[in-house]
Amino acid sequence: MELKENTTFGKLKLWNPTIASLLGIIFTPIFGAILHYINWKQLNNTKMQFVNLASAIAYLPLFLVLFIFLSNYTFASYLVFIPYYFESTVTAFYVFYWLIWHFFAAKQQINLVKHQVYIKRKFWKPLAIVASIPLIIIILIIIFIVENHGQFKI
Repeated sequence: MELKENTTFGKLKLWNPTIASLLGIIFTPIFGAILHYINWKQLNNTKMQFVNLASAIAYLPLFLVLFIFLSNYTFASYLVFIPYYFESTVTAFYVFYWLIWHFFAAKQQINLVKHQVYIKRKFWKPLAIVASIPLIIIILIIIFIVENHGQFKI
């Protein structure tokens, strides 16, 4: 999609792709890829929609496998969804995957909308959803433990 500088996307509502990509470091590339997917949907680019959706879907099982099998934490800690405590192998994979996604998928959208006029969507809804995931999981674990009389067995 070729556009001249300072053209307008009219009334399109987009998340800032740079911020969405950077939030992908904190909340996993799944988060950034989904926001980019929604932006590409607004921009009617089905190829890049597919690329970002496939990136998010492909990362999920890889994330779970690496996190569960390469971490030396208890079962309950597997369920916490904050990437800063990964071991070095998982962290290296995490950063590597984010870099690949960022430079081969996210960067195209960042460059496309850099000098364009568009309505900026607020990030509070997706951030609230992502931030609530660990809370919901912790509540479910507590309910599970209480229902099993303090026994936490796999």
